[in-house]
Amino acid sequence: MSETANATPVATATATGGRAPVVAVIPPLFTTINDGFSKIVAAGGGQPKAVETAGAALVAAAKARLQAVGISDLRAVGSLTLDADLHVSTSGLIGPPTASAGAFGHARVRRTTARAAVAVPAFRETESVIVCDSLNLNNRKITIDATRVSDLWIIVRSLKASHGATITYSPLVNPAAGAAGASGSPDTGQPNWDRNARIDQDANDPSRDGGRGADGGPGATGPRGLDAPSVTIVALEIDAMPDLLLPGQQGGRGGAGGRGADGGDGQRGRDSKPFKIIIGVDCKHGPGFGGKGGRGGDGGPGGRGGPGGDGSTVTVVTQESQLDDLVTSKPFVADLGAGSGGDPGLPGDPGRGGRGGAAGFNQGAPCKDAPERAGHDGAAGARVGDLGRGSDGTAETLAYAVITEDQFNEELESPWILSVDPVSGHAGDRIIVHGLNFSHHATVRMDSAPL
Repeated sequence: MSETANATPVATATATGGRAPVVAVIPPLFTTINDGFSKIVAAGGGQPKAVETAGAALVAAAKARLQAVGISDLRAVGSLTLDADLHVSTSGLIGPPTASAGAFGHARVRRTTARAAVAVPAFRETESVIVCDSLNLNNRKITIDATRVSDLWIIVRSLKASHGATITYSPLVNPAAGAAGASGSPDTGQPNWDRNARIDQDANDPSRDGGRGADGGPGATGPRGLDAPSVTIVALEIDAMPDLLLPGQQGGRGGAGGRGADGGDGQRGRDSKPFKIIIGVDCKHGPGFGGKGGRGGDGGPGGRGGPGGDGSTVTVVTQESQLDDLVTSKPFVADLGAGSGGDPGLPGDPGRGGRGGAAGFNQGAPCKDAPERAGHDGAAGARVGDLGRGSDGTAETLAYAVITEDQFNEELESPWILSVDPVSGHAGDRIIVHGLNFSHHATVRMDSAPL
């Protein structure tokens, strides 16, 4: 059997599917580190937790991602020193602008003066992975577009973040809002009279009042805030942790309340009625009172704000000595708190009161005009407030795992078999094994027997 050394695979492995590894909490063996991290996250906001987890599964997950992009040696990728803030807005692989190892050597790589980036079919559509030998974040900010990226991995030998380094995301508030409430219907209270005419009414009938306007409908509940993106850092050396500003996204605003319908107009009063008598003309009755306008409908209440999203889960995998420094001499900010509930929607506008009907017409002497008998206008509706803020999300976890330098090197840089061709054959057939990190003295074994 023969082997092909340092073959470059096509980045289509499927070992990285699914969200970031579930953090398996174990009883803390490193109590000083646990206590230090707990104090840091408690000061950051909300009630996030600091937990210890096993590093082997996380390093294996990091290896799977490197395998998927054909990178066997981080040193071959080179170092990345950001000359500007980094906006992570697409999934895929990110590295130094001159990187050529593995998937960085493909023609589809997008390069700028600051970085190289390439889509990786093996990665989830919302996962982005930064890979390099050394990552310098000093005085720089990584901002994750939470609408496109839900998981960020940083896989490096060395992370430098001792001055002004931050990892955060945007937008921190859900910009969407709930749907507006329906306006009162019908849009004018019924009955709604022609206030200057008595149509199809006997002049002797009393005038009619306008109807009350219908109330506006409540605004819809605002949309839920997004969960903050998860961040997983696997590094052999960390001189300091960046500040982690990753609370849950605030929920969206509730929808505005619907407008109340206007009150209906009152009917015109009955007309005056002069009549003849033996010695002349008398006024049987003067102009009648106009009907009152209907009350306007109340505006609908503003919708409840959307629930807040959950804070980020951040996982740090490095050596014990590095973690000791992070919680003693190099503290950092870790805001992984719950997202606040969204603001309530604005109350709907109230409907206007209907107009009072005009006083009856004067049909002649000796009756007199009586404009003061016009009906009173209806009262406007009321603003009735809102349905309140949304509920807060949940604070999440800062997890840490301790590994040794030997574990890091052996797991990430040990030989990997990528494919065997052919997969079946007869005794004596030649088989080619494609993989990474093979030496010229490599031996392939099957059932412990060398081939």
